[in-house]
Amino acid sequence: MDTAHGGLPFGFQKEKVACSIHNVLSTVSCMITVKCGFVPDFLILYTNDDDLKENAKLFSHIANKMCIKKHKIRVTYIDLPDKFDHNLKLMLQESISANILTHLPENRLIIPLSTAIHPTWFIEATMKKIVFARKTPWLPLMFLTDSIYHNTKDTGLEDKTTCIDTLS
Repeated sequence: MDTAHGGLPFGFQKEKVACSIHNVLSTVSCMITVKCGFVPDFLILYTNDDDLKENAKLFSHIANKMCIKKHKIRVTYIDLPDKFDHNLKLMLQESISANILTHLPENRLIIPLSTAIHPTWFIEATMKKIVFARKTPWLPLMFLTDSIYHNTKDTGLEDKTTCIDTLS
């Protein structure tokens, strides 16, 4: 027997989705989307040069798993002051990411929110914003389970799994 990545063939759903890469959770969300047969257009958000390098590396983990060589990528700088604590910065990044995604032409948006990490009021507010923009949100990590560790391993991000633990 041979082990495979699992999931549907790339592009099987014949649906385009928009997803943002700005941390490990967002990368795993995008990877799950690819495994579900969707074709993602990527938005890479960064706050400084180191962040851009890290997020580009995270993107490469997904790109290497896809069977196409051309990708539609948008790169956007967001200005977040360093004075914010880690949790507030995380929520600001998620909010800004969702806001930018609602302005893109794709109707389906991949949102990396999880009840294990984000407050319920924040998830509800983000979903209302997306639905109000007449877009369809998809939250592959809504209920974080042990499968997150399998997905990070499949993606080649097992060394980043501790980052997920520190987000909660």
